[in-house]
Amino acid sequence: RARRVARQPERHGHTVERVVGGLNQPVGMTQAPGENGSLYIVERNDGGNQLGRVRKYDLTTQTFTTFLDVTGSITSDGGLLGMTFHPDYQTNGLLYATTNVNGTNALDEYKVIAGTPTLQRRLLQYQNLNNVFHTINEVHFRPNGNNNELFVTMGDGGTQADDPGFNPALIESTSSVYGKMLRFDLTASFPTPATDATHAGVSVAA
Repeated sequence: RARRVARQPERHGHTVERVVGGLNQPVGMTQAPGENGSLYIVERNDGGNQLGRVRKYDLTTQTFTTFLDVTGSITSDGGLLGMTFHPDYQTNGLLYATTNVNGTNALDEYKVIAGTPTLQRRLLQYQNLNNVFHTINEVHFRPNGNNNELFVTMGDGGTQADDPGFNPALIESTSSVYGKMLRFDLTASFPTPATDATHAGVSVAA
């Protein structure tokens, strides 16, 4: 009887090259659609307890410029937490950023006007629960998906299972933002920020 010999995994050579250094708490990196010569790096804070910025790094000149600078104080897990460009950014100039300022979670839409990202509207705003942990987080469009659908991941609001403020019903409720992935219909009207998953244009994706 032939004895089976476990196949060894193939090994491939990899080279690790540091492209950018000197960053302050980077939490994300992306490129703008149609713009291959730059990286956009999200820094959670600015070195103190103030919200961070998005820095644009030119791969040719190897130089930085500040693309988006937001204001506000950081507590615990707060800060500038995510940013993504609209798939049609080259024509509409839109981008989206998530922040937590002293417990207030927010999703904001910006439009680049004369080279400067300018706040257009706040799509979502809600408070953490008993502390500032497990906040709003990543913001993305689905690859090859509907360009009018924006997806955002939400934390559970910060409470722990042994915390008196822990409320599992908030995580399980489909009308609550806590512990969810939300889908935003960008064609919907947002005259005031959504505060839960019952707002027109907001639905629970997962």
